[in-house]
Amino acid sequence: MARTGTRTSTEHSTDAHQHDRSGDSSALMAAIPVPDPHSSKRSEEARFRLAAVILFVCILSFVLQTEMTKFVQSSMGYQKPYFIL
Repeated sequence: MARTGTRTSTEHSTDAHQHDRSGDSSALMAAIPVPDPHSSKRSEEARFRLAAVILFVCILSFVLQTEMTKFVQSSMGYQKPYFIL
């Protein structure tokens, strides 16, 4: 059903309430911190670097465990299976 220009009392009170609070919006906007557009780029770069460091540490630990296993099995003659974390 299409509405023709009639408004209910709830709509009138809502409009009046919004007009009454229009002065508060500038104070509210002043209270909300606006993020620096460059800070999001910096945080993205920091996350990228952290991910790269974690990847490097994981690969390095895998290589060290593999080399240690090779050393233990070949030099020390230990041929039983073992688990390294």
